[in-house]
Amino acid sequence: MPDDPAARPAAASDALGRLTAADTSWMTTAHWIGLATHWVGPLLVLLTVGQRRPRVRAEAVESLNWEITVAVGLAVAMLLMPTGLGWSAALLVVLCSIGFHLRGAAVASEGRPFHYPVALRLVR
Repeated sequence: MPDDPAARPAAASDALGRLTAADTSWMTTAHWIGLATHWVGPLLVLLTVGQRRPRVRAEAVESLNWEITVAVGLAVAMLLMPTGLGWSAALLVVLCSIGFHLRGAAVASEGRPFHYPVALRLVR
């Protein structure tokens, strides 16, 4: 009887390097969890599941780098508060953060990699 791929138990990825449902689920989680936990969620995904699954690690690193970028953006917004531009800058950073996280989660749910366009690349 030929080997039926659907009958095999799910591993981190199959022998051909294709993503499993668990991979895409964790890739998606690595993006949206930052909305609720900021840098903590992506870091936890990176340090746990990301240690065993390279594609999950790549998405968690992207999300973590984005959260670092958001923190820098909000710090700059705080510095701009005396000029009157701070609130507008902070709002822009928050709206971009929400939009990019949602887009990242949507792209990752399709099994494709997502790169935040303006993120600092500090974690590799």
